[in-house]
Amino acid sequence: MNLFANLTNVLNSDVLSRIATYIDEPTEKTSKAVNGLIYTIVGGLMKRTTSEIGVNQLYNHIQKGKYDGTLTENLMTVLRDPALTNTIITQGNDVISHLLPAMKSSIGSMISGYAGIRNSSAIALLGLITTIVLQVLGKQVKDQKLDADALAASLFGERDAFVNAVPEDFMPQLVEKVGLHQVVAGLAMPARRSTTESSGRSTTTATRPVISYEPADDSDSENETLTKWGVGALIAVALAVGGYYLYQNTQKYSSGKKKPQM
Repeated sequence: MNLFANLTNVLNSDVLSRIATYIDEPTEKTSKAVNGLIYTIVGGLMKRTTSEIGVNQLYNHIQKGKYDGTLTENLMTVLRDPALTNTIITQGNDVISHLLPAMKSSIGSMISGYAGIRNSSAIALLGLITTIVLQVLGKQVKDQKLDADALAASLFGERDAFVNAVPEDFMPQLVEKVGLHQVVAGLAMPARRSTTESSGRSTTTATRPVISYEPADDSDSENETLTKWGVGALIAVALAVGGYYLYQNTQKYSSGKKKPQM
């Protein structure tokens, strides 16, 4: 995937300068904060995709949010529009709240201290960089026609590059804040969903039926059985009555046929 190289191309010096102007922070500090956020978001997404729910969430957000790389192709134009930039920041912060629940404030504080910028600037950058990272991932999904499992596997393929890229002075707090101990140690793996890609088609793995050990509710069966017995009894009674009347009529007919005695 070469995710970090793609992000470096997108977040070039001109873009970083424009972002610094928007958040009213020095370019050097903004660049440091952006790099820290890239490592944080990518590492957080790696951790998130160690669960099946996380794999599905990431893929669904990319699909439903229409993250396909279109934004990054015109990023400078977008950043010249403050209203549009603010919309993207809001969107990114909303997504990160779902992908990395309850971590937005702690990430903002970490980046603020690491880069020496205001906490509000760090939160704004978090939303913006989250959107950009998802755009780059979404372009990869579109270009290579990746499903959720392939996306998670490709993301984890960046683990070595991630470990080598994170500065030594930032790694300890990043690991602690985001909980990347197993990711950095190489012990974590991407989860695989029950749906797998086979011969170009999506097939669902067969699952065992759920066996319940709770007492079964036989009320419906009992009602059905009683109904059947009731109907059967009514038929039997009807046949008996009909047989009785048939017998009586036969007897009368036979009596009418007898000759009178002399």
